[in-house]
Amino acid sequence: MDDDQIDWARLDRFVRGTGTPAERAELARWVNDDPKRRALADAMRTVGGPRPGRGPRFDAVRALRRVQSQSTPPRRTRKLQLTPLPETRRSRFVRRSMLAAGVAVAVGSAGALSRIAANARPKAEPPREIITAAGQRATLDLGDGTRVSLSPETRLRYAADIGHARAIRELWLDGEATFTVHHDTARAFVVHTPYGSAEDLGTEFVVSTYPEVSGMRLAVRKGRVAIRPARDSGVGAQGHSRGSDTLAILEPGDVARLSGAGALELTHGRDVEGLFAGARGALVFASTPLRDAIPQLERWYAIQVRVSDRAMMARRFSGTFRAESATEALGIIAIALGGKAEWRDNQVTLVAGHERGDDQ
Repeated sequence: MDDDQIDWARLDRFVRGTGTPAERAELARWVNDDPKRRALADAMRTVGGPRPGRGPRFDAVRALRRVQSQSTPPRRTRKLQLTPLPETRRSRFVRRSMLAAGVAVAVGSAGALSRIAANARPKAEPPREIITAAGQRATLDLGDGTRVSLSPETRLRYAADIGHARAIRELWLDGEATFTVHHDTARAFVVHTPYGSAEDLGTEFVVSTYPEVSGMRLAVRKGRVAIRPARDSGVGAQGHSRGSDTLAILEPGDVARLSGAGALELTHGRDVEGLFAGARGALVFASTPLRDAIPQLERWYAIQVRVSDRAMMARRFSGTFRAESATEALGIIAIALGGKAEWRDNQVTLVAGHERGDDQ
């Protein structure tokens, strides 16, 4: 369905719940018949509704129509699937995108195998490295049942033989990644960062070292994870300390932050689903101040976000974005904040309502 085929008036009536019961039922069937209409209705209801006890401050239909009519081409986050698959038209595109973005994956070739066979003392394969750029994500199967989902602007290094039965399972992370680990009592699974490390004890967890975290953040959804201070980094280092250096053992719902100075903050009973949303291809905000959302939006969509009025930075909004382009997402956020989004190339400026000088 093209944008110019969307009946925004009907979407508005559905979101507002206007009309007779029969009319509302017909609108519900019409919305649910098309995934794009469903997603737009959810977004409008989540972040574009009126404040409690007050009437709406904007005309959602006209505002969203203006967002859709902008000439800026859609910008979507790309997901790079690194699991080897038979090459198709789509996988050829993914492979070329990986190369263009600087995603480096060392893969042994037939020529390399023949050279190893010819040498009396074969050399160990060099470490592998995956780098995602802004606007990119990646998923990686390690070969032992463990799955890793990388967020944008993330670097991951690991030994080439990590999936082998007797290999050491250690990785080095800078950025953010979600780990669904196949537990092995004989082989620890350890994620190192510049601030500390996380060891799987039968787990699903997410680690982030983004700049706004100011250190290392670790959240646990399943199982248990031990958090420890940093040690010397580098693929190829053997073993790790597992004794008295353990700072804490996290259970499901626990979130820890380890600062650059080594201070540990630990909270229990948290709703951590939003922190795992990136692995599902979603960007989630829950009463998030704009200042905290901007770094996430810039990484997710590979854009630059500017704000015309500093007072907007403290304004909060909620919403979940999945298939929306940058144009759609930033347009909806601007509406929720009572302003509008103005684009120039890959830079968007959020303009406050009192500066607009036009009717909504």
